[in-house]
Amino acid sequence: IPIRVGDSANENELRAALAHTWNVSSWDTQKAAHVLHGTVMGDAALYIRDDVEHGEARIEIIHPGVLKYVAMDARGFVKAYAMEEQRKDENGREATYRETCEHGEGEEIIFKTFRNGTPFAWEGNMDKSGNPRDQWTEKYGFVPLVLTQHVNEARAWGRSEIQPFIKKIASIDDQASILNDRIRI
Repeated sequence: IPIRVGDSANENELRAALAHTWNVSSWDTQKAAHVLHGTVMGDAALYIRDDVEHGEARIEIIHPGVLKYVAMDARGFVKAYAMEEQRKDENGREATYRETCEHGEGEEIIFKTFRNGTPFAWEGNMDKSGNPRDQWTEKYGFVPLVLTQHVNEARAWGRSEIQPFIKKIASIDDQASILNDRIRI
């Protein structure tokens, strides 16, 4: 999020707001998990949660495995995403929950939620009147997701630290299996 401290901004208030966001995000402990995701999986994702109920914004770590689609601009800013995960529904059955986000007109950011491919208002997702909603817009001007590639190789997704060694590990595993078979014979 671009931050400009100029004549119209109070630098002390801005710094206090950033410190508060850092604190409610438990970033002192969460930063290690964020880096670990990148190292192990090749990508690390941060979501900026606008928690209206508590009147605050916080940074949440998103497991990169839930990201099914991410569109980025030339500068690396996320322009749209789709997150998807399996969860149990209110009846205890497995269901696929999906959230999409994209730019609309001007500063509008459009959010949509689905369950099993059908528009669905997730629990707690209500408008100001208390009505459930499966689609809404916010005037953020930016998509509240940051995706960082651990090793950027000019591809859609980053490379993890272990990726270059997968073939060697598989070969060693194969040789150990053959050795184990010979020992049993």
